[in-house]
Amino acid sequence: MNYEHGWRYRTCSFQNICYDKSKQLFHFYQHPNSSRKPILFEPKQGHLYDFHFNNHGFVNLVARASRYESWGPTIVDDLIPIVNVTKLIQPHVLFLHWHVKRFNPGHVIWEDILAPFLTMVRLGEYKHKQAVLMEYKNFPPADSKFRKLYNELGPSYAAKVVFLDEYMNSFPTPLVCFKNVMVGGGTAMFSLDREHFTHGKERMLYDYRNAILIHHGVDLSQPPTSHRIVLVNKTETNRESTRGIRNLLEVERFLRQTYPRIKIDVINWKGMAFRDQMHELHSTTVLITPCGGVSSTVPFLPKGAHAIIMDYYVNKAAYIPGEMWKVGHIYEFNINNHGFVGLVARASAHESWGPTLVEEWLPSADKVPYLEHVHVLFMHWYVSFNPGHIIWEDIASTYFAMVRLNEYDRSAVLLEYRHYPNKGDQFYQMYENLVPAFAAKVDSLDHYTNNFSSSLVCFRTLVVGGAKSMFSIDNEPYTHGKERLLYDYRTAILQYHGVNLSHLPSRHRIILVNKTRALRRSLRAITNIVEVKQFIHLTYPKIQLDVIDWSKYTFTQQMHELYKTTILITPCGGISTIIPFLPEGTHAIIMDFYVNKQAYAKGARYRVGESASMDGALWNYFPHIRKLYYQVRSAEDYVLDLREASNTRHDASIKINMIRLKELIDTALQESSLVQ
Repeated sequence: MNYEHGWRYRTCSFQNICYDKSKQLFHFYQHPNSSRKPILFEPKQGHLYDFHFNNHGFVNLVARASRYESWGPTIVDDLIPIVNVTKLIQPHVLFLHWHVKRFNPGHVIWEDILAPFLTMVRLGEYKHKQAVLMEYKNFPPADSKFRKLYNELGPSYAAKVVFLDEYMNSFPTPLVCFKNVMVGGGTAMFSLDREHFTHGKERMLYDYRNAILIHHGVDLSQPPTSHRIVLVNKTETNRESTRGIRNLLEVERFLRQTYPRIKIDVINWKGMAFRDQMHELHSTTVLITPCGGVSSTVPFLPKGAHAIIMDYYVNKAAYIPGEMWKVGHIYEFNINNHGFVGLVARASAHESWGPTLVEEWLPSADKVPYLEHVHVLFMHWYVSFNPGHIIWEDIASTYFAMVRLNEYDRSAVLLEYRHYPNKGDQFYQMYENLVPAFAAKVDSLDHYTNNFSSSLVCFRTLVVGGAKSMFSIDNEPYTHGKERLLYDYRTAILQYHGVNLSHLPSRHRIILVNKTRALRRSLRAITNIVEVKQFIHLTYPKIQLDVIDWSKYTFTQQMHELYKTTILITPCGGISTIIPFLPEGTHAIIMDFYVNKQAYAKGARYRVGESASMDGALWNYFPHIRKLYYQVRSAEDYVLDLREASNTRHDASIKINMIRLKELIDTALQESSLVQ
């Protein structure tokens, strides 16, 4: 899985990799008779032929990684060994903890041990309590606070946490081979400048929190039935200052006098077993706590509870240059000529929204209708029709918003604020293909509310915002972590259209996409498709080949055809946006485009003269399929569709080279578990 900033943000799964105990190295095997293939095309570095370059490894092992905390296997030109080896089939995750002197439970809970959980879920490899977490180095002593917290957290979702060297030496053979080793994905969760990487991880964070509570015997179905205030008395610290609540006794007296009927407990977490902390927290409705490490257990409060968390004052000594610009207190939902939240990806001020504050009591339910189910306010990108933007931005964002806010409702109603499409047009048809997969209906706001006789319509829950441009490289950090959301959304659509997800292809089938229609003047297709078809027939005579023009298929038919496919060969752009509906373990060979001067955008990821992936910023976050990008390297690889055209991104069709296509198809066949 590639990310624009390189090794610090990669999340990788290595299959059939071995550990050499004598050399203390992981070996990545490459067939000795094959030419050295690049392991990755990295836009800023070009082809990468090694997992170690520029004095660092391929992937990070910890949040805030330096090059000393990066890692990559060693490439070995040999067949994977089958004699005198131990083979491990359960998933393994390689990681490091932040090796600092000061123990802080927050970094261990929400970064070091969380990262392997996120990695497995994001890569679609999570198997409950089966994985082995292997610390690469600096494994803490058994009596240290780090190790004790490992023991409280790891068993909630993994089989065990081990030190790599000790674990490897427990096997009698010189080589230990793994079916799967996952690495990377750790990010600084408490750092403001990394907050965009947390965007979209809400559901995974919640599931991780639940797993820990359940492991420690907390019954999640039994929330508190009466109020209880917990006031945290911090007496232990790893720094010179306690950073606690100075006038704690005064606060306690005030609470008891002001709220005499509410149970109030002053708790010092020091010396209390982690399990007991979990039970105390889950029986609390209001938590009053200092900030910092002592507050890192706040997420274990029950749903609907409140946490009152101390801020800190920023004096000159505490100020860090470049900290976030702030608006200050906001008293309106509409400020600076824009609303409070965006309604669409790429929102301008005109596509923002915020309610109007009214200084009145809420109207009573016997006078106005109160709508119980969740409603989602949104807009679609009001431009020429492109299925990709509808599927993965306009409609997907409404699903993401509900799940991320823990408000998902199968009976939800999506309300378009304005520009609702006309019945029967392409936008409307796509709405009908997508929305029923996860919600009850979609309607325009005006039409929907006009169905009620009351001039006021009240919503119990109105969800708004969260849309991001999923195909934009600049916004790729916001997609980092949304893999599970994307996969579940994709799965819901397949199921709605009657695809049986358990019926995976049993034999290979290649689909070659013939693009015959476009909303722009240029087609941006495969220009020598007849030659490609003949070549595949002759080279792979035992494999079923179908040349498909998607414009002749309904959306439902497209879903079924895709789910019977193992290798898809497609142009890039809007026509490729159904790639994620391929079944697990399949391959998509996607055309790049050539970047000439007219196609280059200042500050873009790809430079003039390079082969560029148009949609890779999104496709790389669907790990259930393998993406093989066909590179367009020179003017010999493309044909301009129009005589007056000059922009190779918008107006060029791809001329495929058969030798290079064969390399990609052969790679797909070699990586597949199916027979030809």
